[in-house]
Amino acid sequence: MPRRHRGDERARDLLHPSSRAAQAGPRAAPEGKGVKGGAGEVAFASGRGKGGGDAAAIARGAGVNLLTLVAKLGRPLFYFLAARLYGAETFGLYFLTWTYIDILAKAAFLGLDKGLVRFVSHHASRGDDRGRLGSVRTAMACAGCVSFLLSLLLFLFAHPLTHLLGNPALFSPLRIMSMTVFFQTTGWLIVFMTMGHKIMKYQLHVRGLLEPFLLIGFLVLFRFLDLGLVGLCLAHLLMMACVFGYTLVVGMRFVPWSRWFERPFHLDREMLRFSGSIFLADTIGNLNLRIDVMILGAFAPAKVVGIYGIMQQMSNAAMMLRFAFDWIANPIFSELHTRREVGRLQETYRLITRWIFLVTIPVILFIALFGGDLAALVGPEYRQGYPWLLTLLGGMTVVCLFGLSGHLLAMTGNPRPLLASQAIALASGTLLTWLLIHFFGAQGAAVGGAYTLSATFLLTSWFVWRILGIHPFSWRLAKPMGAGVLSALLLRSLDGWIAPLAPWHPILGALLLLVSYVGLLFLFGLEREERDLLRRRREGKGGLFSDNDRKET
Repeated sequence: MPRRHRGDERARDLLHPSSRAAQAGPRAAPEGKGVKGGAGEVAFASGRGKGGGDAAAIARGAGVNLLTLVAKLGRPLFYFLAARLYGAETFGLYFLTWTYIDILAKAAFLGLDKGLVRFVSHHASRGDDRGRLGSVRTAMACAGCVSFLLSLLLFLFAHPLTHLLGNPALFSPLRIMSMTVFFQTTGWLIVFMTMGHKIMKYQLHVRGLLEPFLLIGFLVLFRFLDLGLVGLCLAHLLMMACVFGYTLVVGMRFVPWSRWFERPFHLDREMLRFSGSIFLADTIGNLNLRIDVMILGAFAPAKVVGIYGIMQQMSNAAMMLRFAFDWIANPIFSELHTRREVGRLQETYRLITRWIFLVTIPVILFIALFGGDLAALVGPEYRQGYPWLLTLLGGMTVVCLFGLSGHLLAMTGNPRPLLASQAIALASGTLLTWLLIHFFGAQGAAVGGAYTLSATFLLTSWFVWRILGIHPFSWRLAKPMGAGVLSALLLRSLDGWIAPLAPWHPILGALLLLVSYVGLLFLFGLEREERDLLRRRREGKGGLFSDNDRKET
């Protein structure tokens, strides 16, 4: 049998346990002797049913997630509207409040978000319905209780906490948004449960539709009522309450109401042990993402924090695209590691890294070239944050290239190296950011934030190489990198022609950048996975959203 067909058969066996090969039991490679990652290891299967192999599963899930991210443009639009309608100072206080709320809500996951994805995927692949139910109920009970307790404590002790943070103006916003911790944690755990089944549409519903449109709707309503900062915080609270109600309905579809209270109720101790080891790493990781804003908020005026928050949201656009691949890749990483298919794990890691880089390069270039003009649309005072934006984009570029390494460590049962990487980056990043803010203000915060993120994922990538013996680099990264560099040079040479077309020249620049980038990619030649994807579309197999896959995805 040719090599490619053997790889396709293994792909069908992995993603479809009902196949003949899966029924016969997995044929694991010996420890430390993984299957060599050949060109056909991650191919689209030409077989039957819902198949398509690892790359097809990744493409389907990432495709839905990309739609989510396109729809999620409403969330940055909310921030831009809030900053423009309420002013930089009011927006800065809201943004700082939301930063603290988000840290608490994600800490309340207790690492069970990743635990659910891993263990629901594991139990579903084995047909263990009781094990799946135990994992879901354990996660909801533990994280639900902790998040409610945190919400209550935040409401009761908001006054001393704001004095401890050095910003008494946050007292009312923290009290108003305190219940957001409970709504966000429990609601999103249900969404993570669906991701464990490789079903991404509920993420689209929540992140792409409900959250941004409810936020904008409540924002306009409370601005009309002239509620100021209180209105901004109420908009966020009511949005999360509505999302929480929707996710409860989704949860009832996956686990009927009667089954939530079945007896006996046993804690999934294995998942708790796994999640407990992930919890500290996740909490430190979230602090790494926010430490620059937290330190800046303690020393800088609220107006500076508001401008910096807009710059951070613009730079986060690249990282948002990376998130399109994270959660669909996680269960695949877990399954491949369970089967000890090291060769396919390496190829999948490289494939997803290349796809992340391929879709984020034009976004990073566009923001770098036109970020100042985009910031000015929010307000003329926001243009001063353009140098901060360029610095933050440097850190985001490193995150897009190495960001999967943290998830890979988590899904392969290596939480300690992940924790060590996060802790080293947090300790050094906090000290560096504090020093730089004292000398350079917001520019120092941007340098510190970029360093903290870069250090985190450079360290996790090093641990992945040392422990698993795999890395994300391949010569196939050269094509998107070359296309990006040449597109930027072309656009820069045409800048004198399109600059007089203000304020429309960012739109024209985006079109020119996209056309030149895609054209150069086709000129350099698509890789086999992209050609297979296009072939499936031409043959009527539906590509990302075939008839067989649409319902599942």
